[in-house]
Amino acid sequence: MSRKENEFDLVKTKKSGFRKFLKFASIVSIIGGAIYTVLKKYSSDAETGWVSHTYADSYVAHPIADVTEDIVEAADK
Repeated sequence: MSRKENEFDLVKTKKSGFRKFLKFASIVSIIGGAIYTVLKKYSSDAETGWVSHTYADSYVAHPIADVTEDIVEAADK
């Protein structure tokens, strides 16, 4: 049986260059992101990491005190 007579030969299809480019770009972006994350983590100080929120550090606005100070300053001028 010759090669031409074989019915089960797979036909090689031509892959587009755009598909190869997308695969390459996705692999490079994943590896680049991983390298960026590792470099950023190990080049930063240990104290700049995640810190839990405490209520003592939260900001509380005093709108009445701010308005009265502005009125007193305006009246003095």
